[in-house]
Amino acid sequence: MLIPLITWKNLTRRRYRTASMIGVLAVGIAALMMIASLSSSIENTLGENVYDILSSDITIVPDGETRDAMITDVESNILEIKEIEGVQESTPRIEAEGLISTGIGWRNTTGALVFGIDRDRDHLVTNLRDYIVAGSYASFRENSYEHPTIIVGSVFLRESNLWIEDGDGVVENHETVRLTFGKLREFEDQITPIVLDFVITASYESRIPYFDSLTVFIQIEQSRRLMDLNSLEPKANIILTRLHDRNDADDVREKVLASLSDQAGDKLIVRTHDEYKDRYLNDIVETTRPVGYLIISVSLASAVLRMVHSSATSVQERIYDIGILRAIGFTKRKVYKIYLLESAATGTLGGFLGIGFGYLIMYILQRSSLSLLSFPLAELELYPSPSFLMGLLAMAIGVGVISVLCLLLKTLRDPSVYLMRFQ
Repeated sequence: MLIPLITWKNLTRRRYRTASMIGVLAVGIAALMMIASLSSSIENTLGENVYDILSSDITIVPDGETRDAMITDVESNILEIKEIEGVQESTPRIEAEGLISTGIGWRNTTGALVFGIDRDRDHLVTNLRDYIVAGSYASFRENSYEHPTIIVGSVFLRESNLWIEDGDGVVENHETVRLTFGKLREFEDQITPIVLDFVITASYESRIPYFDSLTVFIQIEQSRRLMDLNSLEPKANIILTRLHDRNDADDVREKVLASLSDQAGDKLIVRTHDEYKDRYLNDIVETTRPVGYLIISVSLASAVLRMVHSSATSVQERIYDIGILRAIGFTKRKVYKIYLLESAATGTLGGFLGIGFGYLIMYILQRSSLSLLSFPLAELELYPSPSFLMGLLAMAIGVGVISVLCLLLKTLRDPSVYLMRFQ
């Protein structure tokens, strides 16, 4: 009982120093909590945005995982998949790489990631339609234009000085682009690459600039033409499937593999939502991670240094007090307990206060109209997980305790008479 009492006296005797130590810890924990939460939530939102556009609850790809590897009998496979319990809809896609050209004489050329999509079923399986920011998905599905239709990213439009305008959901003004694939074929006694012109009828925005600058969507029939595939024998390199309940993805995946085993054997890979994100989207969001990690690292180092300095200063200022305790008979172990308990109490209070302060700020931000990197904060999942909060609290306690312990181990080596000389 004596040790907790002395600890309490130490904390209250110099209440301003105690309050400043708790305040320093609270500010450090709150800042680290906010920065880590913002960075993580933006990364997750970016990943979800791209996932909504590129994939669905279950993704089926050839085992080769190359864009040229194709799934044959796609339509018959889709019919079998749709008969599986829990499946809502399924659709094919063709992923390929080509060149997209704009401008007079088609001189402005850049690489493009091209997705051929089924215009009648794709919107039932993915959320691409929800990311349209100019034009309309309905216009993309029409066949009333001079050229086939294409959906491009908003960044591509800006970089190419192109524009489209809405008028009651109908595109009034549109531009034309050209897609060129590397495959060659004989045309009018000449060997020439496969080329098609497209009219831009819609633009999407995922909020990942380089993704929006190079990824385009065309109708799957045109994708087959560009890849010189036989339209009478439909092929694809992706089959997307939406489920009634995403939580059933693991069970449905096994059923899909069993259903397709007679035709595909072990030549197909079936990935769930989380597996697809881990496999593909990590590469996409890696561009945002270095900056986020740098900010978090700087904040963490700053918070740790403040905690170490505050804890170490509390012992350094009271070397004389330690000498008195040793002179009146307190053992080194009891002195350890007093100051370690004091540091743990300060760390606990500072940690809880910082977490509470961080929650309050995030609560206010989520109800504000502020935006970060074009993301409205109200749309982000800012609140961190319980395990992350426990880690912050453990860090607030642990760093202070370790710093005090290290200083005590050094201080208590000296005799009490020497310690009492510091006043």
